[in-house]
Amino acid sequence: NTSEDLIKEFGFIGSNGVDYILDNDGELKVIEINPRFQGTYELVENVLDINLLDAHIKACEGEIIDIPNPKQYSFKKIIYARKQINIGNLNIPNVYDIPYEGVKIEKDQPLVTIICSNKDLETTINDVKIAEDEVYKNIE
Repeated sequence: NTSEDLIKEFGFIGSNGVDYILDNDGELKVIEINPRFQGTYELVENVLDINLLDAHIKACEGEIIDIPNPKQYSFKKIIYARKQINIGNLNIPNVYDIPYEGVKIEKDQPLVTIICSNKDLETTINDVKIAEDEVYKNIE
């Protein structure tokens, strides 16, 4: 079954999420189905160049939009603190969810989110690495 098949089977409307896990045999297993916006909604908007909230509202009103072809690649990476740190200035391109300066972040806690998008896959991956390196350079 595809994610779309599962969503239809449960009668969900609008933006929904299906989470999978890859088991030890290399098979995808569904672990949960979420009738709500996902934590990756901004990636969907970047890739498809649509307003997901608008599409969701239209779907709930009975109007299903055509899903456009992907326009670009988009990556999201959550960076975790390697050690306990006090936040300084992390005003870095492509870096989001930045804690206020002076906030203490414990080791292994979420630090920031990096989101990069580009029409070229290699450039997108490289932009993520550059942003991650800049974050760690500014806190270590």
